[in-house]
Amino acid sequence: MREVLEIRSRGEVLVGTRHVPAGPVGDLGVLFINFGYAPRDGHGGLAARSCGALAARGLEAFRFDLPGIGDSPGPLPVDEQQFTDLVVSGGYATHVQALVNSLCERYQLNRLILAGLCVTAVTAILVAGRQCERIAGLVMLEPQMFFYEEKGRDFALNGGSGPVSSNTIPGVAVDLGPKPPMPLWQRIRAKYFTIWGLMQFLTYEGQCHRWLLLPRRKILDYLITRSDLPAVTHLPAVSAWSDLVRQQCPMLVITAQGKLRDRYFHLIKTNLFNEAAIRSLIHIQVSNTNHTFTTGDTSEVVIGHILHWVDSLHTARPAWHPLGLGAPSWVCEGLYRRHFFELSWRGWP
Repeated sequence: MREVLEIRSRGEVLVGTRHVPAGPVGDLGVLFINFGYAPRDGHGGLAARSCGALAARGLEAFRFDLPGIGDSPGPLPVDEQQFTDLVVSGGYATHVQALVNSLCERYQLNRLILAGLCVTAVTAILVAGRQCERIAGLVMLEPQMFFYEEKGRDFALNGGSGPVSSNTIPGVAVDLGPKPPMPLWQRIRAKYFTIWGLMQFLTYEGQCHRWLLLPRRKILDYLITRSDLPAVTHLPAVSAWSDLVRQQCPMLVITAQGKLRDRYFHLIKTNLFNEAAIRSLIHIQVSNTNHTFTTGDTSEVVIGHILHWVDSLHTARPAWHPLGLGAPSWVCEGLYRRHFFELSWRGWP
C-alpha cells in the first residue's frame, strides 16, 4: 500500500510517497531522495522497488521529489551542469533536513536512513553532518565526491596551488572566483597528464576512450596508491564524510566497478584512512553495470545489498551507543557479513 504525501519546506511543496509497512512498525525509517534529476521512482524503479521491499520488512519507507523534480513544483536550472553544481554544493540540503524532521515527528521515528545516488548521495553526507542525531546511516550509490574541472578549481585550497592532500582536508574551502582562460598547453596537460585527467581517460569518461588498448585497471591501481587528492575533490563533502567515518556512522556504498566514481571513492579512502579505520563502512563494487545500475540485470543485486544491510542495522540496534551515530564497527560489519555470506549460499530472495 502506498500514500502520497506533501510536506512544506521554505515555501516549497515537496511531494513524496510513503510505502506503508506491513506488520509491526519500529522507530527506524528509510528516506530515498531523487537520484540526480530523475523522479522519485529512481532509474529503472530502483528507489520504488527498494522502498516496497523495505516496507514488506516492517520499515517506514519514503521517497520524495525535491523542488523542481518529478511532482514537486519549483525552479530548476535549465543546464545539467548547473543542476549538478547546485546539488553537490548543498543546495537541497535544507529541504532534506526539513523532510527528515517532518517524517520523524509525523510517524514517531527516532532516526532515518538516508539514501541517494550520485550528487544526492553527497546531499545525504552533508545532511548527516548537520543533523547526526536523526540519521541512522547512509546508503550512498555511486557518490560523486568531486566537481568537474571548472567548478573544482574554485574549491581548491591554498589558493589553488598544487594537489590536495589528506593533511589539508580539515581546512576551509575558498571560492577563488572566476579564472582567466588557460593556454592550450595547460588545458591539454590538465586533461590528460594529471591524476584527474588520467582517471577520466582510463574509466571511459569521454569520446574514443573505449578504444584504449592498455591495462587500465593496473594503471589506475598504481596511480591511486601514489597520488594525492586532485584539486577537483569536493572538499566540504569529503571533510563531512571523514568526520562521519570517525564517528562510526554506518554506511553502505555501492559503486559500478571500474567506473570513474568507483575509482575516485577508492582514491579518497586510500588517501584518508586505512581499511581498519573504516569498518563501519561497507563498500560493494558491482561489476558489468553502468552509473545508474540499469544494465546487466544488476538492479536486483543492488536492492538485495540494501535490504540485507538495513536488516543488519536492525539486528545491531540494541548495541548502538546512545550518544553516537551507530553501533560499534565490529557489530555492523560482522552482522552484515553474516547476512551476506548466508545470502551467497542461498541466493537472492
